[in-house]
Amino acid sequence: MGVVRLCLLISRMLFLLLLFLAIFNSEAFNTAKCDHDAITADLVDLDNCLNYKNIPSKPTDDDAGLCGVFNPSQDCLTKHLGECFEDNQMHKAGNETLAQIRKDTIKYLFRVSSNGPNPKKDQIDAKSLSSILNFCPNLPDGNYTENFKRIQFNAIDVLETDK
Repeated sequence: MGVVRLCLLISRMLFLLLLFLAIFNSEAFNTAKCDHDAITADLVDLDNCLNYKNIPSKPTDDDAGLCGVFNPSQDCLTKHLGECFEDNQMHKAGNETLAQIRKDTIKYLFRVSSNGPNPKKDQIDAKSLSSILNFCPNLPDGNYTENFKRIQFNAIDVLETDK
């Protein structure tokens, strides 16, 4: 009998919680162009594009080079943030996202160079890798990237809230 009462109590508490959330619904994120639902969908699509389904990049002269690695990410940002974000928000969110990708790329290349067949000879220091990436167009510079603190969700800190 005690288990049944406990289940009833829990179900009532869940019902009251859902009722409370329905009554006091908050549109957590918004921009001048889009509401919470549209932004949420765009951010999920951006995350999927960046992490799982990189869209093919438009061919450029640098596709074979190191800078070409960042083109699919830039395409994802443009495709999924363009409708809801103002230009300044897009620029800031893009820089933050690309800074994270740049940091990850430098760590990966550093790890690869230090694990090669002749690690002492082939190893490139992180500063050299970063300076090479400074030549990539539309990529945040090394100082910005170095001082950038990783964020959990791409583009979330440029959003407005209703609180």
